[in-house]
Amino acid sequence: MSKRAFKYGTVALVAFAAAMVMQLTSGANAAVHLDSSTSSGPANAFSDAAGHWAERYIADAVAQGYLHGFEDGTFRPDQPVTRAQFMKLVAAAIGKGAKLQDGAAWYMPYAQALQQEGIVDMEELPEEMNAPMTRAEMARVALRAVDRDMEGTIEEAVERGLLQGVGYGELEPDGLTTRAQACVIMERVRTLRSGGSLVPDKDALQTVWIHRIGSNAGVVFGLRDIFLPKDVPYDEALRVDVNRMIVLDYARGEAQPYGYLTKGLELQAGGDLLDVYVVAYQLTVRATEHADAKVRYDSSDLLGFVRSGNIIEASHAAYDALHMFSLRPKQQLKMWKFYALEKTAVHERMAADGKLQPQYLKIGNVEYVTAK
Repeated sequence: MSKRAFKYGTVALVAFAAAMVMQLTSGANAAVHLDSSTSSGPANAFSDAAGHWAERYIADAVAQGYLHGFEDGTFRPDQPVTRAQFMKLVAAAIGKGAKLQDGAAWYMPYAQALQQEGIVDMEELPEEMNAPMTRAEMARVALRAVDRDMEGTIEEAVERGLLQGVGYGELEPDGLTTRAQACVIMERVRTLRSGGSLVPDKDALQTVWIHRIGSNAGVVFGLRDIFLPKDVPYDEALRVDVNRMIVLDYARGEAQPYGYLTKGLELQAGGDLLDVYVVAYQLTVRATEHADAKVRYDSSDLLGFVRSGNIIEASHAAYDALHMFSLRPKQQLKMWKFYALEKTAVHERMAADGKLQPQYLKIGNVEYVTAK
């Protein structure tokens, strides 16, 4: 068995108390009847699928014969899919049929088929198989159905294009998986297994890299990120931790990773925020044991411009970039510092070189590279 055995996450799940009578079929093209009464009519016949965001994927799943609707003419695309149901979905989507075994749970033949493929580990299946499946669990099974040697993390699923964000780039690993989402995931699994490729969700990809190394500059600007946090000395009495570097497009407002940081921002030197990229640095300023009884600094002098940038102030109190501040020995202060890069200049450089010039943050009299 693979050392990277499949494991379900330990998350709190709401009990899924729907009674199910499973109609099982066998063979490589077995259709997946997930409910007590099912209908195999065309996808456009479902009263609640027309106009749904996943309508095309539902149609494909029904056409392939591995997911059906209900006898009342509905598909119920937003109903949760259980762990057990998803086992059968994956098995059917990759052409693994199974026969019901006397005395065994209805899903066991499908779980065993997936174990033979190295996708799941029977010894680690949770007891509540009829509980709704989370997005993290779904991503793990689906990804390992594509490549059994991968760990199957939600981050890997985003990078391969299997999983998209739920808005603002959020991954929501504990969120539930719906029937519609299951259709989408299965079509993506089939695409990758057939040698195709998928385009990752850029917002979700930014979230992955922000969590992984503290910055999304590599995704936005094509730069090679410096791993953060980074400890930078200012003088004997003060040190600065550069925790995160977030690139924001003000035109998108809050509809992006860390978009809430754009609230209340205004250009100090005037101009239109829609014409710039905002580069936000999350900093921790720490007074050392060598500091005087009380050290007073002006953050505008302490933290200078990024190269070619104009400083931005936050007028909203919750995200105000502090100016004058005082620290006692061993005290620390967290803050966001904002800068602007003109979009025109950024796009011209990226068109010419394929990426933006290295990003530097000036701390005291020294410039430190934050992405290159």
